[in-house]
Amino acid sequence: MAMEIPVSFKAEIEKREKREKAERIRDVKEKRKVNAILKEYQEEEDIKIEAKTDLCKKIFGFKEKFLETPEGKKLFKKKSSYLLFFIGNWGHKPHDKSDEAAVSMIYFTDSGIHYDANWKWMGPLASFDFKEPDEMAKRLGFDYLKELLSEIESEKIFKGILELNRY
Repeated sequence: MAMEIPVSFKAEIEKREKREKAERIRDVKEKRKVNAILKEYQEEEDIKIEAKTDLCKKIFGFKEKFLETPEGKKLFKKKSSYLLFFIGNWGHKPHDKSDEAAVSMIYFTDSGIHYDANWKWMGPLASFDFKEPDEMAKRLGFDYLKELLSEIESEKIFKGILELNRY
């Protein structure tokens, strides 16, 4: 004897299948929207590549000069050649700047400058090592680089280095 499936059960399955299909369609639309935003962002950033490279050259110049000072050498050695010097929002892709859970960290390293981006409660989502200013300019956004250089030029970076490295 065959089991008789209740009509309500069949209706519920159909309802859930329709909801799943609607969710898949919504996900595809959202993905397309995000991709369009990323493409537009990248095109805007590509236009600014020369200005971004200039900013990065200044940031790398600061690193070199700072690490030549006795204080810089001391801190760099104390932090095992991995000195945290800046924390901000994400710099590698567009993101809501008011979202305080999105965090990036920039370090001075033996080989250049290191960038990590994550959510406050997770490990790195993006991680880059920059040996040259042009590498950094290609990966990080203009506004982010401007903010970082502003911290350097205003000398707020020195207080930040001490606080970030608990010194």
